[in-house]
Amino acid sequence: MLSAAREKQLCEIVHSVRRDVAKMDASEHVSTNLSVCELLCALYFFALKHNPRNVTSDTRDRLFISDPTLLAATYATIAHTGAFAKTDLFLPSKEETINRKLAHANPLGQPLGVALGSALALQRDHKNNHVFALINESEHASGTLFESLLFARAHNLRNLTIIINRNNTHDHQTPLEPLRAKYESFGFHVTEVDGHNLPHLANTLARAKHQTKPSAIIAHTTLPQQKPHPYHPTMTLAEAEQKLSHP
Repeated sequence: MLSAAREKQLCEIVHSVRRDVAKMDASEHVSTNLSVCELLCALYFFALKHNPRNVTSDTRDRLFISDPTLLAATYATIAHTGAFAKTDLFLPSKEETINRKLAHANPLGQPLGVALGSALALQRDHKNNHVFALINESEHASGTLFESLLFARAHNLRNLTIIINRNNTHDHQTPLEPLRAKYESFGFHVTEVDGHNLPHLANTLARAKHQTKPSAIIAHTTLPQQKPHPYHPTMTLAEAEQKLSHP
């Protein structure tokens, strides 16, 4: 369980990550990146077993992120683990890397299949590593995603947790609801969580590692309506200017 002291520390990390994301060039995807900072920090600083000094450790958990637009938030979170210097986030080469990876993104639904392959290999080798897969709403329009769910149930991949970033940006001409019932019909243990509630989010992710069948976590997140001020990421630019002019 997430203690009060750990929650306070985690909140400070989230705020720092948000600040860095706002300062990075995330273009039109800045709101999406800011909306998953709590989720990524809860993974990297609480639920995910990993060593930033040894990223190829055999005992590490695996995290697959299928949405290429989340690169800025992902890089910022990993930098705060100490895997590389935070100052590297603002190098021109980092922006080039993000733009290049966005241009060569995988088709929707395919990265989940890679995560399933990893989970199956670990299960057959009788290893205790857990596999997390962070996917977005739009991937549910892909038939390969539902084939993956069938595969996970058929092999009872209890070492797999799928996290759905439910930010309500999906094309409503093809409604997702009832999303929870769909995953339950595929044999998943399903939990819905506020994607910005750190204690609930962290504890839900940790519990998912001890289920007896595949898990799905529907994380409800909200996108900021305006680009935030780079040094006050919890405020919009207009709000920050107003606060500065009226101390």
